[in-house]
Amino acid sequence: MKVIKFLFSFVLGSVIIASCAKINEEDNEKDPTIPINPISPDSTYVSMGIGGEFVASPLSKAGSSNDLFAVNVRRVDSNGQFSTVSNYAYGVFDDIGKAVFKLAKRYYYAFEVACIPNGKNVLYKYREGVYGVPCYSVEDGYAEVNKIVYSSNSALCIGTNDAQDRNHSQYQARYNEWSPIERYQGVCARFDPNTSDNVVVDLYRQMVGFTITIEDFTSGTVTIHGMCEDAHRYSVSAVPGQNKQVLKAVFESPTMPYIGKGEFPINIIEASEEEIKQYEYDITNFGENQVYIRYSDGESKDIILYYRFDFKFQRNTNYSLTFSLSDAIANGGISVNLVDEGDEMNNLPFEL
Repeated sequence: MKVIKFLFSFVLGSVIIASCAKINEEDNEKDPTIPINPISPDSTYVSMGIGGEFVASPLSKAGSSNDLFAVNVRRVDSNGQFSTVSNYAYGVFDDIGKAVFKLAKRYYYAFEVACIPNGKNVLYKYREGVYGVPCYSVEDGYAEVNKIVYSSNSALCIGTNDAQDRNHSQYQARYNEWSPIERYQGVCARFDPNTSDNVVVDLYRQMVGFTITIEDFTSGTVTIHGMCEDAHRYSVSAVPGQNKQVLKAVFESPTMPYIGKGEFPINIIEASEEEIKQYEYDITNFGENQVYIRYSDGESKDIILYYRFDFKFQRNTNYSLTFSLSDAIANGGISVNLVDEGDEMNNLPFEL
């Protein structure tokens, strides 16, 4: 896939005023307020940039003003062998160029960024300019577009929370798991404000899929879903005169790349660039969660045909399965054989 880098330059003083005026003339939107007074020498402003594997038009102001970017900024502190990560700031933006954060130079920072293409139209809208997960904070609630909030107590629900579609007023994962909303996400695990005034975060498509071919399927319904039965479920029903059906589902990865707060598994500050990149690669591309496949005859029979507590997901990957429904029912489910191949993973090139 073609890699497109978006680099947004850092601006101050009269340059900021001139560029903001130009933006206002073009789209009549209000930019975030940036103090024009000089800041202390131990602080700096940084702007955001995104990269990654976008396959359509650029997700920027030139592309669509309906796209939404959710950004969490975490502060990193040394904690002996490990690191402690805490909330620092967050914001929701319809133009990533408006994400300009003030950082203290004596700290390292980590960034989490989620992008929902056409988010203003597909996410739940609490009111004009306020949208659902991942553009929502459990602690603070509503997050207004293009407004930066500095807080040590709250952050946006960028982690494992699935996107809250326009028909779901509840933000909890139990109602939104396996959301079909298209989503891109990425992290920057370590940023030193002494070295740059521009943070670039590569965003990758965080979708997975299932293609399930069901043979000897003459009645009833087969459904696949994740851990939460109240959330999104994908089903196919038998068709008279046909004995084979295909169930297809494409949804957000149940495990999103995010840093979170608390104790970090490695010392971010002292880790090598290779260790940081490996960590970012692992959490961006892999995860695990629960998968259920069940059969219902529409009356009294509801059978779990397949259950895996620790199904291994890889983003942007479709998983295929073919089975005989009659055999699965007779055998009490789909039989699987787990082959222990050790803990070694196949090495794949990191997409840049």
